[in-house]
Amino acid sequence: MTRPQVSVGPAAQSRRDRQTSTPQLASSIDVASSPGSENVRHGRRRQGSGAVLGAVNAIRTMILRHELMPGEQLRQTDLAGQLDMSRIPIREALTMLAAAGLATHQLNVGYFVAKLQAADLDQIYRMRRAIETELLLGVRTPDEAELLNLRASNSRVVDALRRNDSDAQIMENRQFHFAIFELANLPLVLAEASRLWSMSEPYQMLLSGDPDALTRVTSAHERILEALISGDTGKLIRASDEHREHTRSQVVLLD
Repeated sequence: MTRPQVSVGPAAQSRRDRQTSTPQLASSIDVASSPGSENVRHGRRRQGSGAVLGAVNAIRTMILRHELMPGEQLRQTDLAGQLDMSRIPIREALTMLAAAGLATHQLNVGYFVAKLQAADLDQIYRMRRAIETELLLGVRTPDEAELLNLRASNSRVVDALRRNDSDAQIMENRQFHFAIFELANLPLVLAEASRLWSMSEPYQMLLSGDPDALTRVTSAHERILEALISGDTGKLIRASDEHREHTRSQVVLLD
């Protein structure tokens, strides 16, 4: 199997320049997409929850883009300078990122970007299969408005793939799948699925540039939608398993 080309962006551009000049990624931590995060990212000082939410989203974006590499220490002073805010919201943001699985904490040392081995990623995908299967077993048939939203979401995935926009691919793909998962109305199970997706997304980002992705993902999403609309739960689970398994088989090779 050919290993896909790794694409992490221009190395010569500074982290801060890239952080303030590129669009925001949708956060896997729900609160990080709240209003106010843009102001922090563009250098305006904010107080309270707005600053924390902005810091969460900004640091997460840097991790996804591998501007902060797996295993790299997350120094509060450096991050506060880059994001133009005090260390207090940075510290709170790092705590939230650790809870989401994107960072780890070592007592008396500090926070680090989570670094996963192939065996770790394999386990994450095993857990994802079990949890996502539970969600798919409980989904209801979408109504007309929800179906229109799903088709629009899938169109945005396809558009991002055509543009080879890795940021948008991650964001739109997540929104498509979670719009389906939410039809199960199992919020606690959904939250655990979100945590596992967060842990694997920095490695999924490295798969951008796969020349076969457009055809493969388009076909997989159409099969998923067809099964969902027809109410064929078995077919829905099989289509989702096949889609997830291809990503798993590629991600574990990146270790």
